[in-house]
Parts: sequence; structure tokens; C-alpha cells
Amino acid sequence: MEVDQPQEREAETAETIEVIHMRLLCANNDTKLQSVSDRHLCDLLDLMGRREDLRSAITEVLNQYNKMVKSNLAIRLPLSRLLQLFESDNVITSTLSLVYLTYTKSRNNDEENLEALPVYLKSLSRRPEDPVRIYDLVSLSLPGLHILSGKEKKDWPALDFSPVGIEVLARVFEALLVFHVRNQYVYLMAVKTNAYSIPYIINYTSSEEMKSITENFLRSANQAPSKIFGLSIAEFLQITKKVFPEELNLTEVKRMILKLLEKEIFEDAVAFPLVVLATAANLNEVVDLAESLLKRLPTEMLINDPKVIAKLMKGYLGSDADAKKPADPLKVISRNNDLAKASIFPYLTKSRIAATTYMNNIKICVDGCESPIARVQTGALQFLISVLEKMPATATKTLAPMLFQKLKILIGPT
Repeated sequence: MEVDQPQEREAETAETIEVIHMRLLCANNDTKLQSVSDRHLCDLLDLMGRREDLRSAITEVLNQYNKMVKSNLAIRLPLSRLLQLFESDNVITSTLSLVYLTYTKSRNNDEENLEALPVYLKSLSRRPEDPVRIYDLVSLSLPGLHILSGKEKKDWPALDFSPVGIEVLARVFEALLVFHVRNQYVYLMAVKTNAYSIPYIINYTSSEEMKSITENFLRSANQAPSKIFGLSIAEFLQITKKVFPEELNLTEVKRMILKLLEKEIFEDAVAFPLVVLATAANLNEVVDLAESLLKRLPTEMLINDPKVIAKLMKGYLGSDADAKKPADPLKVISRNNDLAKASIFPYLTKSRIAATTYMNNIKICVDGCESPIARVQTGALQFLISVLEKMPATATKTLAPMLFQKLKILIGPT
């Protein structure tokens, strides 16, 4: 009998799935549908991850459930249990749970958004190289982050950040701070010229088609009056789709980020480069808040922290600041816009270490000298002088002539 028990349990499980399916089909009002959702949804997701032989039957039930529930906002989903399943080690169960957590976003109240937020933020570190997953989580986190930005930090739920999680969220904040409304033109042009390719990029599938898709998008970006500055294509598309899918509200989101930085969601060394970039937002409400926040930060100490200088230089150069660029062209971060470059220069010039941070100091000098914008040129000239003054003898022979030539061009004929 003991040998036969697994088969009996298997038959019982398969029969149970059929019963659930029948209950779902008979749920002809919200009360019955809510009952099925409460009693069975999470059990089906859990079973989906454990029983490969039953996945076809469960998929059929879930497809029917999706049709009945997705647009019916009266049906509540079991948030707490979904969060538990999302944190499970089973990839299938966790991935499916995330799908249903997206359904909860438009159904949650403030208390539920705060309950879910620590789970979402903690999960940013699980697959830090996956922009699709990261911005799925960012989209789900935004309601909770908005609530946090209006609360005193002592009233926040506990946020369990790993070093990787901090790095990922800080990069997301930076991407949102530099995202500009006119970049939307690039997206619309790409959609117009290659309507079938954009969804593939957004879903971030890997295929032979990706090369031509990327080339098309880059061509559109290069032809548009406003390029994608300070972002990778993958980040830009994810933000366009998941953060601002309908109506861009850049001011509100950027102010939210600054309020979170003001309440010390990160330590000062992480926050400072983000606030500097926010001063270049070209939105008065954002710039005013950023400049006010800068006055409270220990600037002199921070600009002599190598990690802070590295972040400022990457904020200027994008992936050109890295020793090795990402192999995937969709993940290459472009150089920033002129306002951002101009906002970074004063802190590089005042720093005791930026002028000797090779070779990014040279890249920034060259780029700034070649800019047609007077404010960037001025910043570049001041930083270039600092670099030349502190240049060691070993570097003078090879680098100084090229930099003096750039300086000569910048100053012009005398």
C-alpha cells in the first residue's frame, strides 16, 4: 500500500485541480470569484512550481482566472501569501507570483503598499543585471516609495538593503533623475520606424534579431533632436513602459526621490552624486529641492571620497568611465547631457583627488573642451588647469601636449 500512496495522492491532486476549474467556471458573481481567489490561487502557484506533470492543467485554470480577474478590480488578491511565494527559491513559483503581484498594484491600499515595499526592495539584489525584472519591481515599489517620502523615517517599515540592493536602487534613482520628457520623442520615432521591434526590446529577449533592432533604435536616437543622455537603451525603454506608461509626471517622481534622499534612505556618499545630478533637472521644483539638500550635505568631505568621485565621473561619462563596457549594447550607458556635465565640474575641480583620477579625468577634460556649450567649456577649463597642475612627471610627456592643444583650441587665438 505504501508504494501506491504517491499515485493515489497524484490522482487526488489532479482531481482537485479539475474541481477548482469547475468552481472557477461557475463563479458567476464577484463573491464566488473572490472565494476561489482566496482559497486556491496561491495553492495553484505553489503546485505549479513543484509538479511539472500538472503544469498543463494548472495553466489552463490560471488562464481562465486571468480572464476573469485581471480587469475586475473588485476582486482582491491574497497579498501576504503572494509575497511569501515571490520570495521562494522556486523560480517558476516566484516568477508567476510576480505576475499576480502586478495585479495587486491597482487594488492595494496604503497599508498594503507599505507591507509589500520591503519585499520588493530586498528582491532588487536577486537578479541585478536583469532590467526587465528590476523595473517590474520599481513599478510595484513606486506607491510605497511615495508614501515613505511623506513619512518621518522613524515611521518607516524596516528596509533590508544588501550592498548590491543599494547599488541597484541608487542606479534606478539616477536613471529616473536624468530621464527627460523630450526623450519620449526618441521612443516614438523608433516605434514609428520599427513598430514590431520595440516590444522585443522592451521584453528584452535574446535573439539574432537584437542586433538589427538595436541598430534601428540607435539610428532613431541619433536622428532625434534629443538623444538618450545618461541612460542605457534598456533603462530608457523600461522607464518609458513601466514608470511613465501613460502620462509623464517627472517632477513628482524626481521630488519623491529627493525627499527619500533627504530622509537618508542612503548614506551621504551614495546620495550626494544623485543630488548633484538632480540640480541639472531643468525643473524648478526639483532644482530648488536639490540645491537645498546639497547645503545640508558635508560636501568638502564627500568630494574627497574616491567612491563619490568615481560616481560623479560615471555620471558624466556613463559606461565610458568603466574599464570594460557592457558587451550588450542595450546596457551601455551614454554620456550625460550638458546641464549634468556643467553641474558635475565644480565638484571635480574642488576635489583634491579628482584631478589625479586617471584616465577618467583626461576623458572628461577632452569631452568638456569639445563641448559647444560655454558653461561646460568653463567647467572643463577650470578642471583642466587642476589636472595639469597636479600631473606627475611620468604623465606629462604623453598627456600634457594633447591637453595643452585642447586648451589652446578652447581659449582660441590670442
